[in-house]
Amino acid sequence: MAKIQAKVESLKKLDLHRHIEGSVSPKTMFELCRKSRQERKSLDYFKKELILEKRAKSLDQFIKKLGTRFLKKYVLTPDDLAFVFSESIAEVADDNVSHLELRFSPSNFLTLDKSPTLLVKKISQAIKQAERDNKIKVKLILCLKRDDLKEINFKVVEVAKKLYPTGEIAGLDLAGNEHFFPNELFGDLARKIKKAGIPFLVHAGEVTNAQSVKSAVELLGAARVGHGTKAAFDDSVIELLVRKNILLEICPTSNLDTSAYDYYEEIPIRRLLDCKVPILICTDDPVTSGITLTSEVANLIKREIITLGEYKKMLQSAVKFCLE
Repeated sequence: MAKIQAKVESLKKLDLHRHIEGSVSPKTMFELCRKSRQERKSLDYFKKELILEKRAKSLDQFIKKLGTRFLKKYVLTPDDLAFVFSESIAEVADDNVSHLELRFSPSNFLTLDKSPTLLVKKISQAIKQAERDNKIKVKLILCLKRDDLKEINFKVVEVAKKLYPTGEIAGLDLAGNEHFFPNELFGDLARKIKKAGIPFLVHAGEVTNAQSVKSAVELLGAARVGHGTKAAFDDSVIELLVRKNILLEICPTSNLDTSAYDYYEEIPIRRLLDCKVPILICTDDPVTSGITLTSEVANLIKREIITLGEYKKMLQSAVKFCLE
């Protein structure tokens, strides 16, 4: 395993699906807590709270384990949020990731600044500095939450319309529980995004079924699909993804942690590859899941789910799916 790990670590990697809320290290959260002077919590406390000790029973339970609850408590200023991004990006760069697309849900922090546009601009400035400091390319994606009020999501789209032309954000994403908030509820939102010419990514087929992937592509116009592994169980959806050349951002350990699957070999990565569906291995919420991109890929190779050569081909092919 050590040799495989070293080979994967040496590769310049791409991670196109990572949430900042699940990427804040215990050390960073400890420093935020100390700075806020609200509580006296130890580093060990945050290790226990932020990293899953056992799998969640559902996606909703997994989401509750993310660092969001602490960020809402300890992030008191836009500068605090900028610090979170800077620290997290440095940690990604240490894993030899050369291109990162980082998702962020601004609706969790609308009270930090009177203008959500200025808040995102502050984050964008921190990202640019972190890119220079760590020699990594980072793209910011704003997340729309399925369970947010409709007017809040439209407000985030308005922010995106201002910042996408300047390159301060690279796209929008729809995330959250598909069971209770299916794609069919977001057609008007998708039309507005399409009219603005902003790339739209959609979490789909993570814990539901292949039809969610189909509607993400056909109804919402998804440029890429987050997770999407359930597509493997419907030949017509596989054909759709191949024909339209839609990349699936696959996050295996996250799929186990949300109880979407029981074991790695059950995740239909092999079938998707054999059917020529474009895929890339990503991390989702690496701190929560206790992984790095290197460990995630090395684990799949060790289990003979993919080969090192196949992963190298994924990286080469995924370049054309990166947001600009």
